[in-house]
Parts: sequence; C-alpha cells; structure tokens
Amino acid sequence: MKSNAKLIKKKKPKVIKPDTRFDDIIFDISENGTPTRRAIKSAKIGMAVFYELLRDEEKQKRYARACELRSDRIFEEMMDIADSTKDDVVYDENGNKVVNHNVINRDRLRVDTRKWVLSKMNPKKYGDKLELDANIEGNLLTHKIEVGVVNIALPLLHNESEIQDKKLTDGKEV
Repeated sequence: MKSNAKLIKKKKPKVIKPDTRFDDIIFDISENGTPTRRAIKSAKIGMAVFYELLRDEEKQKRYARACELRSDRIFEEMMDIADSTKDDVVYDENGNKVVNHNVINRDRLRVDTRKWVLSKMNPKKYGDKLELDANIEGNLLTHKIEVGVVNIALPLLHNESEIQDKKLTDGKEV
C-alpha cells in the first residue's frame, strides 16, 4: 500500500554573513536614526559580534559616519517637533478652543531629551559651549589657548628674569 503523504523538503536556513548584517546596521543607524543597540538587535547579531566587526578600520569609519548622520537626523527631528503646532489647540465639547498643555509639555520633553542626547553624542557640534572672559590688568601680554571648547587667557612672561620675579603660589602672586 502506497502512502499519499508528500515528502516535505526542509530548506536549509539562509546564513547571512556578519558583514552583510553590519551593512544593515549601518544603514539603520544612518538612514533611520536607530540607536546602535536596537539596530544590532534587529540585525540579529550579538553585541560582541558587532564590536568584533568594528576592529576593522574601514568599518570604524563607516560606523562613525553613520553616527554623525544619525545626530544630524535627530537634530532635524528636533526642529520638526519644535515647529509643529499640531494638536496644540483642541476644541472642548462646547466648541471652545482650549490650549492642550499636555501636548505642548510632551513636545518640550521630546525636544529637551533630543538636545541632551545630541550634546552627549556629538559634544563638539551640539554641546553647550562654555566661554570664559577675563580682564587682565597691567602690561602683561596675554596668550589665548583653546582647551576643548573653553578659551583661557594666560599671561605671557617676556624673559627668564621676569619668570623668576613672578613667583606663583596656588595661582596667586607672592
């Protein structure tokens, strides 16, 4: 007696190379603004594999560029949220206009969160800039040096004898 059961061929699961998944992660980060952890999870590889792939210098550059693009995308998103007035004003049951403070406050929180994240992701471009301004009296020349984003004015001493004459203790002349 013959069985009418059809033979079901099992397909081998398609194996996707980590490099292809890396490309998917980079695309997701740069084009969709997806956080790295979420992009890695959706690509179905582990964090360890991703960071192992980042040992390649070319991949490091691509990842860094993707993160820059993500920052720019978040900035544009932030501007869209700030410019949007949708649902700021609603109508109550009597047809009167009412300011919807919940939407306004939520949008403020969304913008503030994005500003904070951007300041941490790319502090040179989106961080708060701290400027120090000092008036130095006397005839000392000043030299401006840049330390990160902070400008500091330091006195320039003209020669060795002047340096020895200016004995400094804890930043104060003695």
